[in-house]
Amino acid sequence: MFKTLPIVLIAFILCCACDDADPIDERADVFAIGLEKIGDNGLTLTLASMDPAPPQKGDNIWTISLKDAAGNPVSNATLDVNPRMPDHGHGTPVIPEIEAGTEDGQYIINKLNLWMPGLWEVTIGVESENSPSDTFVLRPLIEG
Repeated sequence: MFKTLPIVLIAFILCCACDDADPIDERADVFAIGLEKIGDNGLTLTLASMDPAPPQKGDNIWTISLKDAAGNPVSNATLDVNPRMPDHGHGTPVIPEIEAGTEDGQYIINKLNLWMPGLWEVTIGVESENSPSDTFVLRPLIEG
C-alpha cells in the first residue's frame, strides 16, 4: 500500500494542477463570423459580427442576419432574445436591446449581458409577417 501512495499523490497533484486549463464543453458553439444556424421552419441566422470576439463576460454586441428558405432577407421581424445558463437555471438581469441593422434582414443585439463564466444558451425567437416564425439557440462558452 505504501508503495502506491506516492503514485496516487502525484496523480492527485497533477489533476489539481490541470484544473486551471481552458474549459471544454462539447455543447458550445465555435463562435466565428459566419456562424450559421438553420431553424426548424427554414429560416437561416448568420452571425455577421460580434464585439467582443469571441463573446466574453459582460456586455456583448452581436449583429445577425436572417434569411428565408429562398435566401431572401427577413426584414421587419420581431426578435425575442433570451440568454440563459442551462447548468445554473438562470438568465441575466439585463434585457438585450434589438435594433435594425444597416442592411435588409440585419439586426443588432445590444446589451447581450453574459455576466458570468460558463455555458450560455442564447435563444433567439423570430416573428415575421412575411416568413414563418423560427427559433435559434446559440451556445457561447464564456471563460472566467
